[in-house]
Amino acid sequence: MASMLNTNSQNLVRGEYFTNTDPGYGLATNFAIASPDSDITQSFNIPYSSFSGPGYHNVFFRVLDENGRWSQTSRRFVEVGENTNPDGIVEVEYFFDTDDEFGNNASITLTESADSTWIINIPASEVPVSWTSSDVVYLRVKQNTDSKWSHTTNTTIDSVCTVDSTTDVISACNQYTWIDGITYTADNATATHILSNIGGCDSVITLDLNITSLDVSVLSSENILSANAAGVSYQWLDCTNGFAIITNATDQSFTSNVNGDFAVLLSANGCQDTSTCISILVESLDSPELTQNKSFQVLPNPNNGQFELKFNKQFEGIISVYELSGKLLIQQNISTNSQIINNSIFSPGIYLVRTIDISGNTEHQMFVVN
Repeated sequence: MASMLNTNSQNLVRGEYFTNTDPGYGLATNFAIASPDSDITQSFNIPYSSFSGPGYHNVFFRVLDENGRWSQTSRRFVEVGENTNPDGIVEVEYFFDTDDEFGNNASITLTESADSTWIINIPASEVPVSWTSSDVVYLRVKQNTDSKWSHTTNTTIDSVCTVDSTTDVISACNQYTWIDGITYTADNATATHILSNIGGCDSVITLDLNITSLDVSVLSSENILSANAAGVSYQWLDCTNGFAIITNATDQSFTSNVNGDFAVLLSANGCQDTSTCISILVESLDSPELTQNKSFQVLPNPNNGQFELKFNKQFEGIISVYELSGKLLIQQNISTNSQIINNSIFSPGIYLVRTIDISGNTEHQMFVVN
């Protein structure tokens, strides 16, 4: 309640008020005057408990001057609404220009609040086109123990916000640190981050991240190197010559007929990575030691899925071809010194051929299919 109080050139030092029945001068409820003056505007709160209940009531008040004299008693006629317990408020409804009556306006269900305060977001689509931030919005609330609505209040809105939504599309190699400070090592299309836009409103950004990770491991078998990564571009390099490009060495596998250290440069989706250097020590294919130490050869190696098993002498026993995972692809009993293998099951990769002769001796070699 705010009232203008004045007296004849004497400073007012305190005041008092009562409702309905006058208990006598100096016996009513006291209220302080912050800055004594002869003409003041004083605001003070009257507790709900001061009234006998909701409805219309008289509020009386008077002031005391510095000479100990009371002013005349003034009266204000007020309407008292239902007592509202902030802890029990469960719903708020609002409108801008037209009141569609209690319970028929736009409403928001409220969640429990530890300090009995709530932040209410009104969708921009519900704000009238002609409405500006200098206009007012009208509000009223309802408790969980009563179906009645409170009195309607209004407030001026400082600003109107429209939430922006954008998607940040990013392609990266191996990992990426986003604006949220998190480093992502795999694809992600769900992460979000909220920034303030130029109008001071929320701007929600959703991440659409595509990570390319290259497997730079290489399998070595005698003088053959094979990259384990599939479906990428390959370029083999000569480590002993300053990582010089080896002309036409762009397959998944690389065969060297000379000693050296070699690596492979992998490329995919704009990303590149290089394997470690691997040493190859080549023995002459015509070396007597090679012929003595091997009972058979895979010719050619690498090949396109059709190759010859050429034995140093007549072989009698079982030949088996496996994937590196251990899956058996071919198994045959043969008695020959040369066996042609041609099967459509071979896709580019590395395979193992194993022989077991009739004496139980076992030998295996790896070969590459391009």
